[in-house]
Amino acid sequence: HDFDLTAFGVLKGQFEDGRRFFEGSEKLLSLVDDKNALGLIVSGDQFVSTREKLDVIKKDFPKALACEMEGCSIAHAAFIQGREFLVIRAISDNVYKGQDLDNYSEVYTNGIEYGIACVVKATLALIAKL
Repeated sequence: HDFDLTAFGVLKGQFEDGRRFFEGSEKLLSLVDDKNALGLIVSGDQFVSTREKLDVIKKDFPKALACEMEGCSIAHAAFIQGREFLVIRAISDNVYKGQDLDNYSEVYTNGIEYGIACVVKATLALIAKL
């Protein structure tokens, strides 16, 4: 969400070759049991801690379901290597729901174990089907 070459006449998040998104593997996605939320995840190198920051991201990427910091690195490395990939995430905080830095520690502490359990379960189930 913060990759910006707009000075060269392209959209925010767009590479020189015209690509703006990395598509996850349809094959891997077909093997996932819990398709609770499927869609665009945007990545950047900033902690999005306010609704104002999230509003800017939503303006540039209106279909974004979540923003995080690691997924694009995985996707880009897979793309360069010609490998399929899939990002499985558990979201622990949501600034649109009034969560901010004041209660982030509480949300993080209470949600981390559940989030890890969900991601591990989904990942192991996917691996078992490969």
